[in-house]
Amino acid sequence: MKRLALLMALATSFAAPVWAASVTVTGAFARATAPGSDTGVVYLTLQSDADDKLTGVSTPVATSAMMHKTTMAGMVMSMDMLGTIDLPAGQRVVLQPDQLHIMLNGLKQPLVKGTTIPLHLIFAKSPPEDITVPVASLAAMAPGG
Repeated sequence: MKRLALLMALATSFAAPVWAASVTVTGAFARATAPGSDTGVVYLTLQSDADDKLTGVSTPVATSAMMHKTTMAGMVMSMDMLGTIDLPAGQRVVLQPDQLHIMLNGLKQPLVKGTTIPLHLIFAKSPPEDITVPVASLAAMAPGG
C-alpha cells in the first residue's frame, strides 16, 4: 500500500501545471504605422482574477516587443522599459496612449489599418494568451479608431 501511495505521489508530481490565475484581455488595438516607420504600438486592457504579472510579449511581425511606460517630467516626455506589469487581483490594468503600452521594434511589415497582427502574452501565474490585435488608424486613441 505504501508503494502504491509513493507511485501515485510521483505520478502526480509530473502532471501539467495547475494555473493559479486567469487573465482576461479586452480592447486590444495597434496603431497603423507611418510610412517608413519600423516601430509600432499596441494597447489593451488586462484583468486577472488573482494577483499576477505580465512578464513578456512577442509577435512574429516585429523583432522585439517590449512593455513601456510613458512619463512626463515637466515638459519632457520619456519612455521607460518595464520588466513586468503588475496585475492586481480584480483590477483592470489599461495600456493606453501616453501611459503603459507595448512597443513593437523592428517591424517586418507596416501596420495597416483594417488588418490584424498576432500577439503572444506571457504571465507569471496564468497560462499564456495568444490574441489577434486589430490595427486602427495612426491617431487612434481606442479600438476601432
